[in-house]
Amino acid sequence: MRQYEMFEISLQGENKKYNPAEVNAIFYYGDTEKQVKGFYAGNGEYKVRLLPSMTGLYKWKIEGAVSGEGEDLCEKANNGMHGLVKPDGAHFIYEDGTRYIPVGTTVYAMLHQEKALREQTMRTLENSPFNKIRFCVFPKHFDYNSNEPELLPFFFTDGKPDPAKPCYEFWNRLEEYIGRLNRLGIQADLILFHPYDHWGFAEWSKKECVAYLTYAVRRLSAFPNIWWSMANEYDAVIYFEHDWWNDFAALIRKEESCRHNLSNHNLLWKWDFGNPDTTHVCLQSSAFEEVPELMLEYGKPILFDECGYEGDIPYPWGNLSGFEMVNRFWKAAVMGAYCTHGETFWNQEEILWWSKGGIFKGESVPRIAFLKEILESLPGDLTYEVLDAERVYFYKGREGLRELAADGKFPEGFVDYPEELLRPLIRTMTELRSSYKDEVIIIYNGRQCRRFLDVELPTEGRYTIEIIDVWNMTRKIQRKGVSGKVRVEMPGIEGIAMLATKEHEK
Repeated sequence: MRQYEMFEISLQGENKKYNPAEVNAIFYYGDTEKQVKGFYAGNGEYKVRLLPSMTGLYKWKIEGAVSGEGEDLCEKANNGMHGLVKPDGAHFIYEDGTRYIPVGTTVYAMLHQEKALREQTMRTLENSPFNKIRFCVFPKHFDYNSNEPELLPFFFTDGKPDPAKPCYEFWNRLEEYIGRLNRLGIQADLILFHPYDHWGFAEWSKKECVAYLTYAVRRLSAFPNIWWSMANEYDAVIYFEHDWWNDFAALIRKEESCRHNLSNHNLLWKWDFGNPDTTHVCLQSSAFEEVPELMLEYGKPILFDECGYEGDIPYPWGNLSGFEMVNRFWKAAVMGAYCTHGETFWNQEEILWWSKGGIFKGESVPRIAFLKEILESLPGDLTYEVLDAERVYFYKGREGLRELAADGKFPEGFVDYPEELLRPLIRTMTELRSSYKDEVIIIYNGRQCRRFLDVELPTEGRYTIEIIDVWNMTRKIQRKGVSGKVRVEMPGIEGIAMLATKEHEK
């Protein structure tokens, strides 16, 4: 047993093809005890899994379809193992206190391709900047992705997938790839449902969904790198009632052995991210201007998990330029949020990264790696500096703006503008500026082509100013030893950021 690594107890019992019998375990650690549910893995094998977060002696007792007891000494974590990723305000942190900056990608049907393609995808990921990947349990039926999978998660009864009949070979494959991703330092953002179905998974009854979720969560929740994405486009799974999703979230919390990140991805209607079981905001959107409101309302990390795809297919979401993908990553990052990558370049074989994986064909990935290096080099996570007017308007409405106007902090003539004009106006007055304490300030110009930038830095201390070209991946020091109001010369092109770093005596 080792800290932050899955510990498994395997016991032999009655050998049935399928067996829903209960396996219940209690782990004792000092004065605390933890109840864990086990599962049937086939061939008479029953398993219980735990993700230990503390070192020391654990005692355990198992009852139900099989029984046993014992004790194991949990040793200190190996280097590189940090435990679960958890929310830390608007950002994330590993269980051991290490910062986690999600830089994700999407390969929806990765599991459902032939082995050679799956292995090529894994090699690509190993040499990429990505530390999170979104992929589905169920196969996907959509354009550029119509091949029949070799394995399905469940066998069929009367022409319909039966959650009481798991395909153990499939679940073993799923576990293999989750484990390999973990060894690469990649979080597995596992999509539990989606609407792009022609097998019958998206037409299950609630009872069938509960049976599937119970099995999946009991089996997988001891993997340290699992995130639960309840659905891709939950609001498009038309056979599911809306209230089911709250029940699914509560069920996952009840059945999992430790609390993983959980959210729900939308098509049109955003999930209620105030749901107590939900850890972060997950969006299909490129409306980065909504970040301040979402941050103020929920106080949770914000992930634009589907902001569009770099590619050339006809769908409007699937033909972003490489620059625009990079631009969206930078906008999200400087607003204190996070973005997820994807690629949809057409080819004769119809192997598109977004659906099947393979190799990268676009230009954004090395530039995303450049951004990741910059973010990791900062002393802490960025906080978006929300304009006072935006914060006040969100909480206090027009009366709040009138108070600001009386203090000369907002144009008085704008206070009575119609709602549809006032909110966009306030947003346009908000600069893409964020900071970490007084140590770093970063401003991103996006598609603006400024020749100079007037910056207000703290008056305490001195700062070095760098100009960052996000596309050409260059950093150039422009000023040193400055503070207060400073005019910074800019190159007058798109994709330029300014980074001011506080100087410290060596």
